[in-house]
Amino acid sequence: MGLPRKWDPMPSTVKVKDWSFPRGTKPRTGAWRRFREALRLARGVFRCEACGVIEDRLEAHHVIPRSQRPDLEYDPANIRFLCRACHHDRHPGPG
Repeated sequence: MGLPRKWDPMPSTVKVKDWSFPRGTKPRTGAWRRFREALRLARGVFRCEACGVIEDRLEAHHVIPRSQRPDLEYDPANIRFLCRACHHDRHPGPG
């Protein structure tokens, strides 16, 4: 019968994504997620604040980007809740 083969959690055929963050950004923390959800619920926001579509998953958008004013990252007045399409429109990028 023999011994069972050892499980290899990182087989050499698997490509691992580079998880480095783009310049000027930082990883999101649990504190950010808790803040975002508490703010959304406190405002009672269930519609996109740009187009008005009802969404169950709204994305937080910083009116003044974090790269320009990192001190406003947790300022409720600097955050709007947008649907994915409207948020993408405000952050055009390649592709």
